[in-house]
Amino acid sequence: MVRAEEAGPGGWGTSLEVARTEAEKSGKLILVDLFAEWCGWCKTLERQVFTAPEFKRYAEQFVLLRVDVEDGGEGTRLQARYGATSLPTLLLLDHRLALAGTVTGFAPMPQYQAKIEAALLGWKDLMARFERALKSSDAGTIEPVAEELFGRQDGWRAATAFERMLTAATLTPTQQGWTRYRRAEALRLSGQFEKAAQAVTEGMAEATSRGVSDLVARYELLSGLIALDRGRCEEARLAFEGFLAHHPDSNLRPVVKRNLAEIKHNPAACV
Repeated sequence: MVRAEEAGPGGWGTSLEVARTEAEKSGKLILVDLFAEWCGWCKTLERQVFTAPEFKRYAEQFVLLRVDVEDGGEGTRLQARYGATSLPTLLLLDHRLALAGTVTGFAPMPQYQAKIEAALLGWKDLMARFERALKSSDAGTIEPVAEELFGRQDGWRAATAFERMLTAATLTPTQQGWTRYRRAEALRLSGQFEKAAQAVTEGMAEATSRGVSDLVARYELLSGLIALDRGRCEEARLAFEGFLAHHPDSNLRPVVKRNLAEIKHNPAACV
């Protein structure tokens, strides 16, 4: 678990970066308690489960992190990233912030621990399928694994799976084009921004040469999002404005306009 000087009440850490560092060093998953002061069931969960000696012993296999979803910072961002629409919600994350599992609501100690174990079994199964996918040459076997990993915010493994998928001889040129795009999205999700930007450049050139306008539009949007993630506001603004000029009928325009508005009204997001 996190060191005492970095922990809050009950041994729960309060810093995501500290928790990620500890998880990477120890190989443990991060157990994240999303809470809010108004959440009565969160307090019940604390009293009846988290403080139980059995749970404390069980939780030694995790790095513990507790965040307030209304803090306007890490807690708020974690709630949004993983779509936690109700409280209490418990997240199981690896050090790259891939979602190993989610537990929602309240249950007494034995049942609550069983819910965590069920989530861990699902994660273990996905990791086994990921390893098998990397040895497969069948795109139909690899793709669902890659998409599930992407849905779990596991950009690193998803990018690896999409890259493996590109070696499948059965992919048509159209399928290859869209798989390259999904790989670029996964690289962005994983924070590998240099590789993601390079993949966008290469993919956009290929999509332009083939005249696949929808794919070109998505690459242009992705280019702006990568710039925004990197804190390059001016680069992102130019990419988004270029998108609006080049694609007047795209159904992606609302997304682009929202990001332009964010740049204008929240310049602190790009520093």
